[in-house]
Amino acid sequence: MKKNLHFFVVIIICLTGFLVNAQSIHFASPTNGQTITNTGFGSTGSSVPVNFGFNYSVTPYPPRVNIYTGIKLITPSRTYDSREEEIPQWFYLESNTYTWRVELWEFFLGASSWEKTAEETISFYVKYKITVSNNFYAGTIKIDNVTTTSGSIAAKFTGNNLLVGAID
Repeated sequence: MKKNLHFFVVIIICLTGFLVNAQSIHFASPTNGQTITNTGFGSTGSSVPVNFGFNYSVTPYPPRVNIYTGIKLITPSRTYDSREEEIPQWFYLESNTYTWRVELWEFFLGASSWEKTAEETISFYVKYKITVSNNFYAGTIKIDNVTTTSGSIAAKFTGNNLLVGAID
């Protein structure tokens, strides 16, 4: 019985150690699969404001001492690095599909270089909102073969077709 109890305590300690040492980073904004449409505020004819936000947890003590944490945001056109204080909160993006990666980098006591400890990659979509209505702004219409009310909104990429129809 003592052996089993000892074995059980060792297993619990090991599992707790794995849980305590978990680093993580994830996007708070934008999120994976999200469609962002122009909201009016800050939107222009060619760009939509996208807020960048993230949450993270770093390596706790023990087994290592966390000296400094850096975040990298990697976009198709550029890499932004928090260690150089260059990650903006807002991006102004054209209508398109985007894939971004955020990485957590830590520098530990006694280390000679940075170590990447967590990352997440997401894809999201920026589309333009188009309001569709008939000339008397009432009744029903069809947008992309779906019946809806006049004044409804469709979200589209630049260059996409929009099928609109009136209902007699």
